[in-house]
Amino acid sequence: MVGTIPLRERQLVAWILGVTGLAYAASGVALILFPTWFLENVGRFEPYNRHYMGDAGAFVLAIGVGIWLIRRDPWAHKIMFIAGLVATQLHALNHLYDGVMGHAELEHWLKDTVPNVLAGVLYLWAFTRVWRGQGRGGR
Repeated sequence: MVGTIPLRERQLVAWILGVTGLAYAASGVALILFPTWFLENVGRFEPYNRHYMGDAGAFVLAIGVGIWLIRRDPWAHKIMFIAGLVATQLHALNHLYDGVMGHAELEHWLKDTVPNVLAGVLYLWAFTRVWRGQGRGGR
């Protein structure tokens, strides 16, 4: 990632994408290999359906690996960077919707909604930094 983005911001972008990618990849692996554990400990959304959890895990794993792989030079992989942006924003909005519409308790907000919305906000920040620094007249 070269261009007009300061080194500290490039490092922060790489860190955000690395952590986001690893979190999604780990969730994907857990959904595929340990769906019952995932349901009981991470995503307590009934009813249990091993097939759909495995499908979701496959997609989340792929997005996570893609985001992790582009962390050092996201602008060189614009399509994956944008796909990650769409995934993180929709994921954050889905959790925000559940928190608001489900009248969630504080524990749910702290363990579920806030971390997912924070990940979406951080990814959006990283995307805007790279977009402004690389894409739109940044070179």
